[in-house]
Amino acid sequence: MKRSKILYAIGPIAILAGWYFFAYYPTNFNILIPKPVQVMLSFKNFPQILMKSTIATLYTWSTGTLLGIILGILIGFICGYYQNLFKIIEIPLDFFRSIPSITLLPIVALFLGSGLTAKFFIVTFVTFLYVFIHTTYGIKYSRTSKQNLALAWRLNPWQNFREIIFYSSLPSIFAGIRTAITLGLIATISSEMTILGTAGLGKKIIDNMVIYNTTEMYEIIIIIGLIGYATNKLIVILENNVIHWKGH
Repeated sequence: MKRSKILYAIGPIAILAGWYFFAYYPTNFNILIPKPVQVMLSFKNFPQILMKSTIATLYTWSTGTLLGIILGILIGFICGYYQNLFKIIEIPLDFFRSIPSITLLPIVALFLGSGLTAKFFIVTFVTFLYVFIHTTYGIKYSRTSKQNLALAWRLNPWQNFREIIFYSSLPSIFAGIRTAITLGLIATISSEMTILGTAGLGKKIIDNMVIYNTTEMYEIIIIIGLIGYATNKLIVILENNVIHWKGH
């Protein structure tokens, strides 16, 4: 256990050591790399400077992601269970999955403007797509692989779905949720950094980049990383409690 903790600590320590080295070693890029101490001290001004932007980002990300997850699971259940419906949407699904979400920003801006609605749509679309894909495939393959089991137990379609297909598809659904949450945060920050940026941490990054305020820019990047890391850990804990039989 002690050795495992040491191994986990090596990565963060190496990153911090590299940061210190490049921040203090005299080069032409010192202005672009603030000292770690300066960045840490800047957090004391977080409530006055960044709290409003953080709340704006969290609101867009959380509401868009939650709606996308709900829609993805519900529609994914239907399309995964009915094979013919899945065949109809399979090609469009693979097509939209191949398009980076940031390329949709100009089209969304043309239709919805550059406000909260446009950002909300992008985040919802991205999270919906990945949860929907994982749910659909999870239901589809659970239905085919467990068909003999349902026949042996003489289950009707509703019992088959409730007792076998639903639980068998949960690992795939949670994998989709974890991916969608991360991509939703990326979509939120990306939309805030581009033409849709009217508020949020992404816009703050661009504003500070323009005036070379790298200290606050690095602070925002750390905040975004902490938000994503903490959320991912919470989802892992939830997954381990819901799918407690996984790995046994």
